[in-house]
Amino acid sequence: MLDDELELTKNDIKKIFEHYKLEDIEQICLDLSNSWDNSKLISKIGFLRGKLKHLDRKKQKTTCLDLMKYNLIHQV
Repeated sequence: MLDDELELTKNDIKKIFEHYKLEDIEQICLDLSNSWDNSKLISKIGFLRGKLKHLDRKKQKTTCLDLMKYNLIHQV
């Protein structure tokens, strides 16, 4: 994540670690590392941002499902 090609600041990295689970960050870094030399990969920072957005969508879906489950369980 500290590679110059990504152009991430220490503050960017701090925000990532504050917002996401360590396991998710590790998986994204592994995916990025495995794709680093892929000629089809146009933007490494775009890849990273896309993976983080995917986590946000997954988190939102989970939150909605949790809310629906809670409402079903606590219906009167």
